[in-house]
Amino acid sequence: EYYMALVPDSRSWFRLADMAAKDSFHIRPEAGPTLERLGFLRFEDFFLPPSSEVVSEVRDRIVYRVAGETGPGGSGYFLKVFKNPGANRPWSQLAAFERPRSCAEIEVERLQWLEDHHFLAPRWVAWGAEMSGFSEIRSFLMTETLVGKQGLDEWLNAARAALAPREFRIRKRRRLTGAARLLANLHEAGFHHPYPYLRHFFVPEFGSADGPEPQEPPIAVI
Repeated sequence: EYYMALVPDSRSWFRLADMAAKDSFHIRPEAGPTLERLGFLRFEDFFLPPSSEVVSEVRDRIVYRVAGETGPGGSGYFLKVFKNPGANRPWSQLAAFERPRSCAEIEVERLQWLEDHHFLAPRWVAWGAEMSGFSEIRSFLMTETLVGKQGLDEWLNAARAALAPREFRIRKRRRLTGAARLLANLHEAGFHHPYPYLRHFFVPEFGSADGPEPQEPPIAVI
């Protein structure tokens, strides 16, 4: 699919119309009623989210936490808005013979791969992109929260402050070993994680599954 646009045919040398990026707007059917109750009725609502708070903001994106139930034990959604036009470097994608995609679509493809291959990761519930020719104007991605989990970096800080040095070393090694094993399993399955930072591995919140037994709790990846 990504390469056929560059194959010459009888109508044109390059099928540029097929290569041009298209606007997109997708919502999981089962999430539609909940999102409507939360006020997400139109494409524009995802760029000015109601009932939300800013979690982080960097040069080309802003992340909101949206209150609302995601199911049993659910605690809302994360909404990532990519606000820097062209942040997905579309011309680099064309140079690599890839179909231009928005930042949101690239992340959705990765999350869907993780879900399809039974890795624990946030589920996407909605995404969309506004495109212009080969360039991205803006896009968004909404995912479910990982209930009861925190980033491995946060867990290490909490454990270091609460545990005796020897116990901290034991539990730190257990968590880091689990994260390393997960990363190895991802690579073995054919998934390349470009940013395997500690904050991208999510473990049960400190104190929720940290008994004296050397158990290895499930780890999620984003």
